Amino acid sequence: PQGATPPAPSLFFGYRPNRRDPANTYAIPPDPHCHTHGKFMSTRTFLILICMAFFELYRVAENEYQERPGTHAGTHEGGSFVNTETSLLTQGAAFYYVQVPNYRRGIMNISIASDHAGFEQKQLLVGYLKELGHEVVDRGPENDDRVDYPDFAKLVAHDVAQGEADRGVLVCGTGIGMAVAANKVHGIRAANVTSPEFAALAREHNDANIVTVSGRFVDDETNRAIVKAFLETDFAGGRHEGRVAKIMALEQE
Repeated sequence: PQGATPPAPSLFFGYRPNRRDPANTYAIPPDPHCHTHGKFMSTRTFLILICMAFFELYRVAENEYQERPGTHAGTHEGGSFVNTETSLLTQGAAFYYVQVPNYRRGIMNISIASDHAGFEQKQLLVGYLKELGHEVVDRGPENDDRVDYPDFAKLVAHDVAQGEADRGVLVCGTGIGMAVAANKVHGIRAANVTSPEFAALAREHNDANIVTVSGRFVDDETNRAIVKAFLETDFAGGRHEGRVAKIMALEQE
């Protein structure tokens, strides 16, 4: 009829009623050979397809899980716990955690250490990192007895260089000695940082993979902010990539 407007299409379930067309003039005539009557698909078909997609995702996740070395029923190395006896819904939800590495979910493996001067703040930072949801490897020391910082800088630096940790955190009296020692290990870009802004720039411009902080001259609140900025800032790449490559080339001279 004059002035009537076609009904708005619904993606899966045909056409919605139109109050301007009470006679349903524009409705698609029923097809006796098609039970969907003009719909793109029936509700039942739609739900079946959703279930099929869900189980396909689960199958891919399960295959990936079984093929990875160092895994066995009920666990996943480097990922989240997967109990194969739980419901299909729970196992399907675990797909995300099996398929996606920790760093893609914002979770990192952090290696941390200190000397005697940084022990107290190291302990506080371990707790803070766990609160943020990261996995923490504490390389020591276990108390504040006098130790030599290069011994502990080496442990964290090797963790990062060998890929056993995503980032490293080192604490000594000033942070300077730890940075000097860690940077002797190939593949390490350690930055001694005293502010959150510098921590972000160390990541953005220099792709720093270890941050060193002062346990004596910087308060614990600032150090927490430094570590947070260090972990949450991505490398900017671009023009900085070439500069970082030149830094790393110096290891060969």
